This record gives sequence, C-alpha cells and structure tokens, in this order.
Amino acid sequence: MTGCATQSIEAEFPYAIDFVPYVAKWGRFAPGDDIAITEVRGDRKHIEPGGRYVVVGTYTLSSLSSAKLGLSITALGPDGPGASSRVDPEQRTMAVHGAHAFLLKETMDYPGSFHLAFWPPEDGESISTIYFRESPESLRAKD
Repeated sequence: MTGCATQSIEAEFPYAIDFVPYVAKWGRFAPGDDIAITEVRGDRKHIEPGGRYVVVGTYTLSSLSSAKLGLSITALGPDGPGASSRVDPEQRTMAVHGAHAFLLKETMDYPGSFHLAFWPPEDGESISTIYFRESPESLRAKD
C-alpha cells in the first residue's frame, strides 16, 4: 500500500488487532495455494459484533486460473445469522493465478469466526479456508 492508502486505512481502522490464523482440518489448501494474513485492523480494539474490520494479506493461487476470494463470518447454524446474509463488494475480490496482495473489509454483524476462502468462479463450496481469531493474550488484556 502507498503511504496515502496506509494513512486512510489507519484512519478508518485505528486499532491493530493481534490475531492468530488457523486452518481447520477440512479447510486444507490445494497444492500451491495459500492465503497469508499480514494485518487485521478494526474500528474497535477487539473483534466483536458491531465492529468493522479490514484484513490485509497475500494469496497464491496455483490450482485454478481464477477463483473468488472472500472474507466472511461463519454462520452458527443453517437458520442462523449469516446463513443467507448479503455479500458486500468490499468483502470479495476475484483472485487470479499467481501471487498477489489483497485488502478486504467486513462488518461483524453477528457472533462467529472470521475466515478467508477461495471459491470456484462459478460458485459452489469453498475450496480452501483459513480462519483467524483474536490472540489469547489480547483477549486476556480485554478483561
């Protein structure tokens, strides 16, 4: 990001969130694919419902020529919030083959876990997923 873009992001999202990424057993990446989160910032000091967050990172897409890359919150059940929530253009981008940077934004409208995933361009089930949560040290400092 340029200096001007960095200042704009820091003004909108003043708090750096200490985070821990993790991959669920079912969320494994295809060989050569990767999503790396380098920064999480928020308009609140902690990850919580009602907050707005930006996730910055890089991805490598080798298994497909293109895919959707999206930032989402895991729905807590098939009938719960998020199971059929609207998609904001700021939380999705089209990923193309190779290594590239991304910046995605999302409001946490309901409790859940943030994750980034690749989806086939024609929709369907996600093909690779990485989650992140606030670090335990940061949560202890919250109390």
